[in-house]
Amino acid sequence: MASRRHQLFNLIIIILPWLSLLFIGKRTIKRYSLASIIIGILEVINHIIGHQRKWWSFMKSQNHLLGMSSLLI
Repeated sequence: MASRRHQLFNLIIIILPWLSLLFIGKRTIKRYSLASIIIGILEVINHIIGHQRKWWSFMKSQNHLLGMSSLLI
């Protein structure tokens, strides 16, 4: 089972990049928003197709979150 420190670290790694949006100007966000949406859609499609065709596999573990920890980072 993941320790509380490990879970906190994963949460910080996820939240920290989103906090950088506070320091980026509104013009820059507008400029790159379309590209980020397109990349996001392509990554979702890549994940769906890859999961169906079994392009990758994850190690089995007792705790489901430990086996999926590579997706969080």
